[in-house]
Amino acid sequence: SDDIVIIDLPYSPNDIADFRRRLGLLLADIARTQERPKAIGIDVYIDREEHGIAPLVDGIRAVTTAKIPVYGVVKITGENNGNDPNYMEKHSRVSIEKLTCCGHTVVNSKFGTLFFRPYETIPGGGGIPALAVLMAQGCGNPMPGGEKPVIMPMGEIQEIEKRAYTYRQKD
Repeated sequence: SDDIVIIDLPYSPNDIADFRRRLGLLLADIARTQERPKAIGIDVYIDREEHGIAPLVDGIRAVTTAKIPVYGVVKITGENNGNDPNYMEKHSRVSIEKLTCCGHTVVNSKFGTLFFRPYETIPGGGGIPALAVLMAQGCGNPMPGGEKPVIMPMGEIQEIEKRAYTYRQKD
């Protein structure tokens, strides 16, 4: 879709606080733009480590104050790639509470085809919708529910690259 833009924010696992700071700055920059997006999806797992979380929370607050919904990811998989009934204990409550809502990004592959389930069940009851489903519904687009997998046609790499940008702040 021409409505989707992917922004890559370079990440170093050795400096999570700097990544969170830069992500917060990116969100604050988006909040100040004239052409605001319909929604923002953050496909980053924000764990319980609170080091450096304040700038990220400030960035999330900036876009939600600008009336831009912000959707986040929760990591629902546990040991042996099964869904973990205690998955929320792994996440930063401070950042999760500021988001519009959260969804899963569990992607599967079978016979070379990528797909996701619109709704993943969690052992012990309950479940969580896919991030893509939540964002589509939040933007007024119908998405399938239930257990039927959604096929992810990625298209040609050249088309994806046209819509992907690497964001680098000027410090």
